[in-house]
Order: sequence, then structure tokens, then C-alpha cells
Amino acid sequence: MYKGSKQISSAVIMEKKRNILLNMIMRQTNYTEKKALNELKKWNYNTLHVMKAYLNPEFQQKKQPNNKSVNQRMMTEIRLFCDKGTKIYNMKQELKIQNALRELSKSSTTSDNNETINTVINI
Repeated sequence: MYKGSKQISSAVIMEKKRNILLNMIMRQTNYTEKKALNELKKWNYNTLHVMKAYLNPEFQQKKQPNNKSVNQRMMTEIRLFCDKGTKIYNMKQELKIQNALRELSKSSTTSDNNETINTVINI
């Protein structure tokens, strides 16, 4: 009699766990109960895989590595390095111009302003 009640209680527990998983899947997706149960069975009751499959059906496919030659990788790094240097240089120049214009707005004479404007433009 003990074994029978143990089997019944484990079946009840399994049913409750299944319902909890089903409810969780249905809350997080727009799956119906039948569709959620099918997906759970398909993914062996792994809810994480069910969610990933819902968001991206091709989540298990590996991305192809980018096969570049050594020369291509070197040139890419050099180009990125030069681009970064140019960006920093341009930002410094913009800051110089902004600071000069700020100083210009602080000064009061117009003749000095014209000279400062010409200087800022020639930077």
C-alpha cells in the first residue's frame, strides 16, 4: 500500500511541475497550452530552450567564423587604429574651437572678436 501511494504522490507532483512549466511558457510566449506542451516535450522540458526557440528559432546554429587571412586582419587593425586616432584628433580640434568661442563670448571688444574668429577659423 505504501508503494501505491508513493507512485500516486509522485505522479501528482510531476503533474504539478508540468503545469507550472506550462503556465510559465504560456505567460512568456503567446503559445496555447497545446503548443506549449508540444514545445516542452520537443525540448525535453527544458524551458530555457523553449524560450530561446520562441525568440530565435535558429538559436542552435553556430555562427560561421570569419576566415580572414593574416594580411586582412593586420590591415583591418591598422585601419581601425588610424580611424581611432583621427576621431580623437577631430574631437580635440572641436574642443579647441569651443573653448575659443567660449573665450570669445567672454571678451567684450568687437575688434578682438574678429581677430579671434579669424584665428579660430584658421585652427
